[in-house]
Amino acid sequence: MLRFERKLTNLRSLGRPALLLRLKPQVARMPLPMQRYDDPFLPYSKTVIAATRDCLHGYVFDFAAYFALGGAGAVALERSIAYAAAGGDVVTILDGPFYGPALAEAMSENALNVDAVTLINGQDAVAYQARGVEGIVAWGERADAACTLRDGQITAYGHLLRIVGDEIFDGASGDDFADRIREAILR
Repeated sequence: MLRFERKLTNLRSLGRPALLLRLKPQVARMPLPMQRYDDPFLPYSKTVIAATRDCLHGYVFDFAAYFALGGAGAVALERSIAYAAAGGDVVTILDGPFYGPALAEAMSENALNVDAVTLINGQDAVAYQARGVEGIVAWGERADAACTLRDGQITAYGHLLRIVGDEIFDGASGDDFADRIREAILR
């Protein structure tokens, strides 16, 4: 059984809601307490992860959102993924969706070390799997894929996971933003 599949099975047995939280930080929508930081994406991500990690299956990191800050965003992405994965009790998925094998090494344990990536072309999976990224989520509907992302849901190895994000973050902009996000997930 693949690490990604094993983690999903374990999380289901813990009785957590079958939710993945999309982390898509945007400077313009950053909560007020985070706006004091020069590079707010890392403290923001860590605060959200700390408040929610025990009540969902994992996180979908939006590659483009983090890279909107350039180098600081790349560092925030790497450290946010590592922070989320530190307990081993959630899955981490990097959503590009990626095309071609060029970034396979960057997703491996030598760099970002995610459990899964979203790919447009299933043929690219071989390059990512060769570098230890076991979870390949095909973007769109693919009958031949073990894992697919479509309409805000990931179907993976018989698990159906709903991705939540923007609707959870709306109204969470004050000092209690992390508590509000947690409450919205638990509803």
